[in-house]
Amino acid sequence: KPPCWVISVGNLTAGGTGKTPVVLSVARALTRRGRKVAVLSRGWGGRASGPVTVVSDGENLRVHPPEAADEAYLLASRLPGVPVLTGKDRYALGERAAAEFGVEGVVLDDGFQHVQLARDLNLLLLDADRPYGNGRLLPRGTLREPRGAAARADGILITRADSPEPETEARLRREFPALPIAVSRFVPDGVRDLESGEAIDPIGKRVFLVCGIARPSGFRQTAIQAGLEVAGLASFPDHHVYTPAEAAHLRERARAAGAEGLLTTEKDAVKLQLSPGGDPPAWSLRIRLEILSGGPHWEDWTRGPG
Repeated sequence: KPPCWVISVGNLTAGGTGKTPVVLSVARALTRRGRKVAVLSRGWGGRASGPVTVVSDGENLRVHPPEAADEAYLLASRLPGVPVLTGKDRYALGERAAAEFGVEGVVLDDGFQHVQLARDLNLLLLDADRPYGNGRLLPRGTLREPRGAAARADGILITRADSPEPETEARLRREFPALPIAVSRFVPDGVRDLESGEAIDPIGKRVFLVCGIARPSGFRQTAIQAGLEVAGLASFPDHHVYTPAEAAHLRERARAAGAEGLLTTEKDAVKLQLSPGGDPPAWSLRIRLEILSGGPHWEDWTRGPG
């Protein structure tokens, strides 16, 4: 147990449940309540090799991609006042966060399988459509561990739900009758120009999508929900690192498709090495978490221990 309390956000499957926007929402909610917290992450995909990497001290971004992992850098960019640290040993990260930044608690990103670290709240994310992936363990499926491991959770947040009472919720309530369950979805939260950072009116814009995430179909659906017209999609493996030549080719594909903009995710935006002033311009789509049911549980989870 580190010298601070721990809220863990994780899942059973290899990607696709939306951990990053949930971690963002949890950290923001805690900060609004006056809790001083840091975010701890393994830092998958980043090149930094030290035991502790301080991506952000809460005021300044100290490490940038490719040394910094894309998800950690995104969290650091969107969480002013919240230090973000990465490294394999999350206990060491917690010690550093408490000693250097005086935090009272930490949010552990992708921590469900990191059982070495004691936590005060173990929040498990399950996808509304496929909570257990295809039901098979890696490498035949996407499950990191058997579905019964969900019993370790203190609460379940169903993500990517389209209605307040999805079928998944009823099934999970039967499987885990003692666990509090909340239901959520991800909704568009604006489009930003990658160069200027200015907001773009998305309604009716024709875009070419580029992403390196576990669920490209979810990105496409969210873009359509934002009012965008999709001219094409180029998808890559999760945590893909784009070369300048690759980025230039993607811009050519967007132009050939007649797109007004090349649209990517916030996570990909930090790695997409596009030359400034290119045609079409590059934009990023922001998303936010919306709680559909179980609001009191969400309030409890984001209040912080004590």
